[in-house]
Parts: sequence; structure tokens; C-alpha cells
Amino acid sequence: MKKSILLYVIIFISIIGLLSTVSCKRGAQQDPEMGGPAGFRIILSGTANPSTLYVPQSEPAVSSLITITALNNDGTPARNKNIVFQTDLYGYFENYQITDVKNTGESGIATITYFIPPATCVRGTAYTEIKATLVDDGRLDSLHAEIIDYIPLKIIHHADLANITIHGNVWTTSGEGLGEVAIILESSNNMESGLAVTRASGSYEFYVTRGWSGTITPESENFDFAPEEYTFVGLYSDQYGVDFIAQFTGTDALATDITDWSVPTQGGTQLVNVYNITGNFSISYLVLPDHNWIHVSPSSGNTPGSFTITVDENTTGDDRTGTVTITATDGSSQVTINITQLSYDVGSDATLSVDRTSLNVEDEETKETINVYNSTSGDTIDFIVTTNDSWITVDPMSGSTDTTIEITIEQNTGSARTGTVTITATTSGVLNPTVTISITQDAGASLSVDVISRNVLAAGETFTVNVSNPTSGESIHYTITNPDSWVKATPEEGTTQGQFDVIVSANGTGFPRNSVITITADNGAIATITINQDG
Repeated sequence: MKKSILLYVIIFISIIGLLSTVSCKRGAQQDPEMGGPAGFRIILSGTANPSTLYVPQSEPAVSSLITITALNNDGTPARNKNIVFQTDLYGYFENYQITDVKNTGESGIATITYFIPPATCVRGTAYTEIKATLVDDGRLDSLHAEIIDYIPLKIIHHADLANITIHGNVWTTSGEGLGEVAIILESSNNMESGLAVTRASGSYEFYVTRGWSGTITPESENFDFAPEEYTFVGLYSDQYGVDFIAQFTGTDALATDITDWSVPTQGGTQLVNVYNITGNFSISYLVLPDHNWIHVSPSSGNTPGSFTITVDENTTGDDRTGTVTITATDGSSQVTINITQLSYDVGSDATLSVDRTSLNVEDEETKETINVYNSTSGDTIDFIVTTNDSWITVDPMSGSTDTTIEITIEQNTGSARTGTVTITATTSGVLNPTVTISITQDAGASLSVDVISRNVLAAGETFTVNVSNPTSGESIHYTITNPDSWVKATPEEGTTQGQFDVIVSANGTGFPRNSVITITADNGAIATITINQDG
């Protein structure tokens, strides 16, 4: 009987294991690659330091430094990008904001400080996230997209004694929840005091100790509140509906993520995000440029929203300025974006030129001198030089017309290859601001062996290796080196289309061993043979 029961148990466990294997098997569908057409050309990654915050029993608030790193998909910093930070629980950013905008600058890094005040509404341990958003034409398929990262935080209350809840909302006169209002909790009997910031929904809450007495007061530069405060004496039960009605009195509700834009002479396009910094309710607005060389689309919207500014090329010969004004339709607030655009530095007939736009060189190391000049006028054109090919170097990497640059092309030990050198004008107004020099280099002599790895018995072995030059076919001289005395190559030098023998001595150590033979051509080409011998 016991054997039968044991057999049934074994069969049952086997069936469960088989079902688990089948159910957990992943389908053959592969995730899209970051570099694919649906990927992003900008990558966000965020950290919080510290990532765990302990709610203090009294002032001051504790804080965590939130850091966002924005990288292009080639690993370089995504410079001067605006990052929108948002939180909707527990804490707030500088100036009691739950939404703020920071720029990555030249480093590709944006930082913001997140605060947790005393009496924050946490029982035991809670979790929240900081949302970081970059609005950018950042997809590789050029579709407009938001790039988002979430930074997690753990929040732990200072004690388990705080077991009374005070909960309320801040409402606008139209009945919408109002976010980013500072709610002050002030104790009159030496218990919890602190501050909370209303969420986007307008809600807030505190946890306090039984017997708490004090006041709760909302504060904002842009609103008056009714009632002005609540007073409690000796709380021993949860309090809900501690609500306030907010009457807007401010003039600064509308905000944009940029207020100044320096536009290249050739014109450009800029995306502008519009939001309400004083609350969560939506504000209707109109967008109006003050010159016909400035265009906006769309010309109206509601917060949170966005529009695009397009500035025409400046062909007037003079620097110019303009503005784009964003005005709330009810006249409550207004934001102005100042635009400056320089004129061209040189006449419109300046032409960046070089004396050669293509180079065909042999496989040996080569140096070529290129003349850079303005072929149509006497104006001086400043320029920079770039190349994405590691085997090409240029000196100098910048200069002015009526000068020369030297291009150095390294020796080629492989197949024929092509590369480019690009010269770009940094002076504005040039007819053709970019000139490309194409470089083609012949295949170089390379080494190839017909044995790249050999497993040898402990008794030893002798085998033959054939050496060839598969890329150019010409005969090249090589030498053979090996650091181990138990392996010998003979002869120790030769030419391609030849051969040599490898003699591996018997292994008396009792342990496996390995060795690497290196064959080096006079032009630097290398081939190796790995030998693994049994013990």
C-alpha cells in the first residue's frame, strides 16, 4: 500500500512539473531592439539618492536627490533637453511643486530634490515613484513621442503610534481638484507638525497620534481659501472631509518650459510645453507671434498642452528679435517667449570649397594635404573637421579658409575600405556649409592560417600549417613567436603561400596545458594558433 501511495505522489509531481514547463515557456516573438525603427534615439535612466526616506517626527523635511541621465543611443549625452518631473503622492519638489522642469545642460544630466515632510500620510512602509518625461521627436522612426522613466522610492513612517487619519481635498470654485497646494499641519500640544502638498486630484492626508490637537491651514500665493483653517482638539477618531474651496487670485498660472530662444540664422523649429503651475485645472490659452517670420501651430490649446514655433531663415542682413505670447483666454495670466535671431556672418555668395573631394590610396599608410578655401568671395569662412572612421585622422580639426588640412590614413591589413572626412562651416551664410571628402583605400596584405586551434594528445604531435594572404594575394614575409618551450615552430619565419610545422612535445606534467603561437607579418597583420594538450 505504501509503495502505491509513493507511486501516485511521484506521478502527481511529474505532471505538475510538466505543466509548469509548458506554461512558463516564452513565445518565439522577440522584443524590438532599441536601435530598431520603433526604438528611441534618446534613453532616460534615473536614480534616487537615498532611495529610502524615513518620515521625520518634526521639521525639517527629509530629501532625496533625483538624477536623470539622458543619453543618445550612441552613448553621448543628450544635451539641453527639458525633463518634466512629476509626483502625485506623499512629497513635493522645490517651492512645494509637484511638477517641475529641469534642463540636462551640456552633461546630459538633470537633477531635482524631492522632499518628505513630517506627518506625511504613511502607515508603516509605502512606495511611490517620481515620473521623468522628455517630450522629443526621439523615436528612430521620427514619430513624436514621450520618453519616460520612473524612479522608485520607499517611504517609512517614524513610528506606529500615528494611527489617526486626517483626510481632505482642495477644490476650485468650479469643482475641480487643485494640486500643488501646501497644507500646513501645526500641533498645539507638541505632537506632529508638518506639511503636505495636494496631489493632482486635490487630495491630501496626514497621519497623527491619538490625542493630537492643532490646526490645518492651506497656503498658496495664487489662491484664497475658505475656510482659512480647521482647528482640532484631542483627536481620537479619523477625520474625513477636511476640505477647502480655492478662489484664484494670482496672475501667474500659465507657464512654459522655455522663455527665451536663440534661433540659428537659417531658421528652425522649437517645441514648447505649456502647463499650469498653480493647480491641476485646465487653462485655455491663445498663442500669438508678433512678426510674420515667426509661425506657431496650433495657435490655441488647453493646459497641459504644447505648440511648435517655426522661425524663417534670416536673409535681411540684420539681427532681429521677436516674441510669442501665450495668453489665458480669461485674461488671468500671460507668458512671453523672447526670440533672437542673428544675421548671416558673410555674404550670401560665400562658398566653402576644397581642392579634392575624393582620395584613392594604396594599403600603405598615407598622408594627403587638402586645401580649404572660399571659391566665390573674399570672405573668411571658419570651419570644423569631423570623421567617423577610426583609421582616418585629420590635423588640424578646425580652421579658417585659405589654409590646409592633413589627412592621415593608416595602413590597411584587411579588405578594401572606404571612409569620409566632413568639413562644416561654422560661419553662417555660406552657400554650401558642408563639404565631404570620400576616401577609398586598397586592400592590405593579411595573414590566414588553415589551423587556428588544435587539440593534442598527451603523447605529443607534429602537424603542418599553411599560411596565405587572402586579401591581396601578394607574398609577404612573416615571423613566428611562441612563449612555451614545449611547442616549436619550424621554420620560424617564411612568406605567404608557404607552410611550417608545429612540434608539440609529450606532456609529462600530468595536467592539461595550452599555448598560443603568433604569426606576425612585416606589415603588422597577425594570425594565431591555439594549442590545447591533454594531461
